[in-house]
Amino acid sequence: SFKDRGSSLEITKALEFGKRKVALASTGNMGASVAAYAAYGGLECTVFVPDIVGKEKLSQMKAYGAKTVMVEGDYALAMKRAEEFVVSDPDSFLTGDYPWRSEGTKTVGFEIADQLYWRVPDHVVVPVGNGTLIWSIFEAFKELSLVGITESIPKIIGVQVENCDPVVHACENDLGEIIPVKDPRTVATAIACGDPIDGLAALKA
Repeated sequence: SFKDRGSSLEITKALEFGKRKVALASTGNMGASVAAYAAYGGLECTVFVPDIVGKEKLSQMKAYGAKTVMVEGDYALAMKRAEEFVVSDPDSFLTGDYPWRSEGTKTVGFEIADQLYWRVPDHVVVPVGNGTLIWSIFEAFKELSLVGITESIPKIIGVQVENCDPVVHACENDLGEIIPVKDPRTVATAIACGDPIDGLAALKA
């Protein structure tokens, strides 16, 4: 459901800006989420998917009326194709792990604090693909603390798979940069983002 928090805001912004189409790159879950909200908003949806995406996830996107474009390569290449599509089509709006999505995803952190009656947990464990979720949760707790609603920020623990761990690698080796993993292959396809768009933000979180 955390994908839907960002998707709902992105589709709202696409409608606000008068767009008729949305496009994105996805390993599956975000594509299904954006496709659902796009259908509800009456927008065309095109999803660029890397070749590791399973047919079940493709079926879910198509069920909402999305057009899927298979990209021979990894998520980073699919993201490049989505960006090129939007640049070439002024009626389209780029969705995915970009600032509007992060603002919607912050509500994960807000809800954690709300459900704990504004107490902050010691730790929050987060899967890391593009890094948007972990960064958004960190930002949410930082903002709650800044305005005095909560008194501290939890320790944020990011988790990646061994075959696709550029953020973990940077963290464990005290690097100030993210070294991309080329064409990652893992059964954890939802977080197979070898060159995470919010990798540095995830590292900071």
